[in-house]
Amino acid sequence: MEKLLKVLWILAVYMIYLSPCGSNEEPGKHFQHYQDYKAYAVNFPKKYIVKTNTEIVAVKCPLEDRVKHSDNSTIIFKRHSENLKESLILKSKVGNDHLWRFYDIGKTGTKVVNCLNIYKNDETHLLAEWKHEISRTSTEQINITCINNFNTMNHIPGKNINELSGSEITVAFSGKSNYRELNSKNPQVYKGDTLVVFDGDMFDSKEKEFLEPICIVRPYHPPPSINIIGIENIKNNTKNKEWPLVEVENFPKELEIKLEYNGETKQHAFFQYEKINVYYFDFTKENEFYNYKNMTLEPDQDGKKIFQLEHPAIVKFEYNCDYCGESSTNIEKKIIFGDNDYFKREIKSLVRYKCDHLGFNANCSMVIKKNFYLKNAAINGLAVAIKDFDEVNDNETPVEFMLLDNTVIYDYKNPIGPLKCTYSTPFGEIQLVQQYDCITDPNPTLTGYYYNKLPFKANCSKKEKDVDSLKTVLFNDEKISITDDGNTIPESTGNFTSDEKFFFYNNTNPKGELKCIYKLSNGNLTISKKFEYFENITLPPVKYSFENPYFKANCSLKRNEFTDLKTVLFNGKIIEVKDLQKGKTKNRFKLEGTSVNFIDCNPNGTLYCVYKLTFGEFTTSQEFEYINNETLPNIVYPDGQLYFFPNCSVDKNNYTRLNSISLGDKIVYIEGERNFREHVTKKDNHIIYRGENPNGKFVCTYKISHGQINLTQNYYTLKNETLPPVIYSNDQLTFNPNCSKKEKHSIDLKTIIFNDKSMDVGDISKVESNSVENFKLTKDFVMYEVENPVGELVCLYNISIGTFKKSQKYVSIQSETLPIVKYYYNELGYHPNCTLNPNNFTTLKAVTFGAERVKVRNLRQEKDFTRKIFKMEKGFVKVMSGDSGTLTCVYALPTGEISISQTFEALTKNNGHNLSFKFGILLIIIFNSIIIKNLFIISM
Repeated sequence: MEKLLKVLWILAVYMIYLSPCGSNEEPGKHFQHYQDYKAYAVNFPKKYIVKTNTEIVAVKCPLEDRVKHSDNSTIIFKRHSENLKESLILKSKVGNDHLWRFYDIGKTGTKVVNCLNIYKNDETHLLAEWKHEISRTSTEQINITCINNFNTMNHIPGKNINELSGSEITVAFSGKSNYRELNSKNPQVYKGDTLVVFDGDMFDSKEKEFLEPICIVRPYHPPPSINIIGIENIKNNTKNKEWPLVEVENFPKELEIKLEYNGETKQHAFFQYEKINVYYFDFTKENEFYNYKNMTLEPDQDGKKIFQLEHPAIVKFEYNCDYCGESSTNIEKKIIFGDNDYFKREIKSLVRYKCDHLGFNANCSMVIKKNFYLKNAAINGLAVAIKDFDEVNDNETPVEFMLLDNTVIYDYKNPIGPLKCTYSTPFGEIQLVQQYDCITDPNPTLTGYYYNKLPFKANCSKKEKDVDSLKTVLFNDEKISITDDGNTIPESTGNFTSDEKFFFYNNTNPKGELKCIYKLSNGNLTISKKFEYFENITLPPVKYSFENPYFKANCSLKRNEFTDLKTVLFNGKIIEVKDLQKGKTKNRFKLEGTSVNFIDCNPNGTLYCVYKLTFGEFTTSQEFEYINNETLPNIVYPDGQLYFFPNCSVDKNNYTRLNSISLGDKIVYIEGERNFREHVTKKDNHIIYRGENPNGKFVCTYKISHGQINLTQNYYTLKNETLPPVIYSNDQLTFNPNCSKKEKHSIDLKTIIFNDKSMDVGDISKVESNSVENFKLTKDFVMYEVENPVGELVCLYNISIGTFKKSQKYVSIQSETLPIVKYYYNELGYHPNCTLNPNNFTTLKAVTFGAERVKVRNLRQEKDFTRKIFKMEKGFVKVMSGDSGTLTCVYALPTGEISISQTFEALTKNNGHNLSFKFGILLIIIFNSIIIKNLFIISM
């Protein structure tokens, strides 16, 4: 079985190998010399003479093949690539060994057609070329043009053209279409085709290898119409009936223009490859059409004539049908193309703009579209015709209209109303109506509400009456921008959402300004909405100087633009603002200017102001308090013992601010450390005066809400004080030694000391009699009661820092009588005398000698300071008499007076007298020393 299959497989392969060689029997029936390859060289080329006026001939050619001959040689028939290209090939209807090739041989000359190259065994051994040499006769050619014109309209494809009987093969060709056999499968004939008819029976003849046509005909068809494909709405033009109107949806627009016979025909595409002439027209302002541009509309490779319409246009399509029957005829189609807006009889537009921001004058363009010419313009009863501008006398032309740069301008600021521009067009008059509307941004709406009580979200409507679409929404620094299709651009930021009608700002308590910006015809319209929330608030307390007696507590009628004062309360008194009349007082409240005032001077209490909001109400409260200047206790301190510096707190409390400090007549304003002077520094929260031993009034001046207050403290430096001694005449002291209970700077007495006795003031005050031993307490003093006190009185006072000591010595002086001075007469050696100022606390008051007496003040008044026996000279009052007598010197003391007496006695000479004289001099010296000793001054 397997061997049998192998044998069959080998036979099959062998048969496949032999099959290309074919059989030489069938082609030999149709071609002479096909089998006699040895005679190829002498039998070719075959020569033919064309006898007719044809340019198309048919040549029969064998197929490519490999033929095995009896001598085991192989003849190869193969077409060469350089052979003349045929116009059409038709396969044989009898057998499958040859075909008919159709060639265009032109009108003159000889054409050589090589069907195949003939090779032996392989393609390197060329035996011959299967050639046909075709030439024309030199004699008159036979005209084989069909006698009758051929109307293709009713011809049935596949039927004979020339003869009623027999078989015909028709080849159609032209410069517009390819060569093709015209039959029932390919029935289409085109204008310009030439139909070449061959005798169909000859194609099956074994003897014929070359054929000429039996008939040549140029077909015709009745004239077509020009049709525009895709256009349905063609309207009559009432003004120019020969120019109908065609409405195009939009531009640019591609339109297919066809030449079609509108009746019954077998050749609907007969005119498919014909050209159409296109003429463009303009319409003048004189209502005339004129041609300004031409073009030819040619079919594409599919035979379609596409007309590209870029914009509205006036077009004439024309086709010259030069062979459409008995005579030529022109076919026209005139059309005015435009879109819906182009043909509108009235075009309305709205120009809504911000007042004073139109940016241009209302105007009518002389030409708004091609072929649209302005005829007249009118607004609010004023009208002007364009021809009026051409008149020499234009007095009747309204002054509001002017012709400028091919535009009629209505020269009026902020035009309002319809401007009607009437235009002449190819299809009649149209009117362009521009409605001008001047608007302004409305005042912002104000919405004040209590915190968390706003019943809606801040929003912008997507559509507002009489405005275009919403373009931008802003809330403070958040912004979104909206495109024409209602979407937000990617760059938009903010807490916004939207629904079908609104854009919302998503904040429960919006605070700020929401701006809804809408697009106008010119510019933008902004609708603003301000939002403010409120809560009950306690305002900072109002502290004011009591020195400002006219300060009044008050509530402003409007705290801001969102609020209106409703009610005022102060210390139990209440008033409704609606019940107040301007300038009238009710319940201690008065409406004055822009506030409600509580009219009591120096208010002290809490003021409540209740304000009405758009939604709800809120209350402000404020405490009013008057402030007095404050004086701190004096700082009294011993010299050099102050352990701190005078200072002022920068912020005394939460309602004051330090403005200046001063000490005595020196003042420093606290406006920065650059103003600080010497000894003034800042440490922490204090301004410090670092001067040594400050003395005087130190003042801290603070600014408060209204006015200023002073915080004062006096600084005093004290040194222990020793008063002049109290020197008095014995038994003549008129007061007791004492200490004042309060001394300067309001310091209080603590202890009184006299010599070795002391007593605290507190101990004396505890005794019912206010007297202890010699110490007695009175209203203003503490006294030491003793007759003729002699010693030191010390008063000790409590001061801010340490103690203050004040002391005074008490000295008692008695009158003296000095020993008698005895001397020899006229030998005393000096004049008895009294010194004027023996010390710094005694002063000579009077002098007596014997019966004579003189007062020192009278003696000073004498011209030579001499009276009677007395003479003032060199600090003494001298007695100029040499007689005996008693000299008395009367001296004034701080308290009382004393006298010093001495008797002078003149003697006769003897030793005793001499002794008396010497002793007298000595006594005088002693006397002087006693006075000095007993009248010393208590020093500090």
